[in-house]
Amino acid sequence: MLFIGIDVSKDKLDVCQLGVKKQKTYPNTPGGCEKLAQHLPPDSFVVLEATGGYERLLVKTLQHQQLPIHVANPKRVRDFARAQGKLAKTDRIDAAVIALYGSTFHPSLHTTKPPAIPELADLCLYREGLVDNRIRITNRLRLAAECVRSLLEADLAHVQAQIEAVEKQIDHLTAQQKEASILQAVVGVGPRLTAALLAFLPETGHLNKREIAALAGISPFNCDSGYMKGKRHIYGGRRSIRTVLYMAANTARQFNPVIKAFYTRLREQGKPFKVALVACMRKLLIILNAKLRDYYKTIVPVAEAVGTV
Repeated sequence: MLFIGIDVSKDKLDVCQLGVKKQKTYPNTPGGCEKLAQHLPPDSFVVLEATGGYERLLVKTLQHQQLPIHVANPKRVRDFARAQGKLAKTDRIDAAVIALYGSTFHPSLHTTKPPAIPELADLCLYREGLVDNRIRITNRLRLAAECVRSLLEADLAHVQAQIEAVEKQIDHLTAQQKEASILQAVVGVGPRLTAALLAFLPETGHLNKREIAALAGISPFNCDSGYMKGKRHIYGGRRSIRTVLYMAANTARQFNPVIKAFYTRLREQGKPFKVALVACMRKLLIILNAKLRDYYKTIVPVAEAVGTV
């Protein structure tokens, strides 16, 4: 397996093949991505960093070529470089570090799975920004003077109308996915969580329960040293999933029989509210992961059978 590290920027792609000194550069355009994919050996494992969206075109192109690809957390790659004593930072150095990162951790790297609908993540992120804006305007409105109150109320009405319009688009795209009906069959799971899972956690149903919980950032990690036993804390993960999952778990603890019994037992054991609720978030996600896993198991044999005809 050949490990290829790619440093992605707005205008160009710096490519480094592990063990090869000569590096290549391609434009970050549809034509450049296609040319890069054609020049990659068939046994390549491509590793690149998440760059806030500049990597999407390349990821889509490489996935279309059915090449294994991993989009790494930039912080982990930077920490890896510091551990290697590499303090200098250029695009070419970064590409070489990314290639070495992939070679070092390749057994634990999962290939990136595309979201069910490419536009869904953008719509969900746009809705998040609108909701944050609505909160800011509402907070200002409480203490606003009369001279600006009417202006803030008009802004609030405009933002609310935008949120409703975006939610209609999200619901329309989500309803087209077969996974949506499976997820929403679980009590406490609504359209917002369904869309978030399809957009931001496409690995749901493909990983085991520990991996999916850690990926979402709701798996508690130990903090022990010697005789000191520290409190467990959740860390990292995907914020967009945690935010929506928190609200869904808060509903599920009241109306979902399984989650409600689980939450009641934890509270009776003396667990604080937020500790119990995070545990409910984890249990709810594990249930959803299991349901999608079972669904995918039923359709894979059918797909293989169709492919052999």
